[in-house]
Amino acid sequence: MSSSQGAKAAEGVALACLAHLEQEEAMLSATLEKLRAVRSALMHGDLSALTRILAEQRHTAVAATELYKARAELRRRITGVVGAPDDRVTISRLSQCVTEPLATRLISRRKRLSDMAKEVDRLNRGNMSLVRQSRDLLERLLSSLTGTDENSDRYSPSGQLEQRRYGSFFQARC
Repeated sequence: MSSSQGAKAAEGVALACLAHLEQEEAMLSATLEKLRAVRSALMHGDLSALTRILAEQRHTAVAATELYKARAELRRRITGVVGAPDDRVTISRLSQCVTEPLATRLISRRKRLSDMAKEVDRLNRGNMSLVRQSRDLLERLLSSLTGTDENSDRYSPSGQLEQRRYGSFFQARC
């Protein structure tokens, strides 16, 4: 392949890469929106919103799987252009094979996606903390209501410490 053919092939792959990165950005944007909605629902105790969001995430998971497959195919195409092994293919390497302003667009898009991925990670960790906090509060409430919290040791009639276990909230008497 001649130098101009190689440059033309690299530019074609770079344009395909930009189109793919645009899809990835749309997916990350939708993910961020969902994570913010989850955070809001958790903070407001909105179980119906959480249920709706979880149902919507199934669709997102299918779309993410399709993007993953497309990304793998794109990596194979980039491998052919940059001449590096599949596990060493990067957008930076591809940007070195194309002219400006295409190289700048690739690097800029990669940076934007990286920033979005960091925000997804931050929101995931924050939501996980909220879920853990809610679970801990619920466990303490249940323990308190059932008399099994750490500060409510009970003893049997024989004087033995009773094992903690959840009991019923109410007891009916005839």
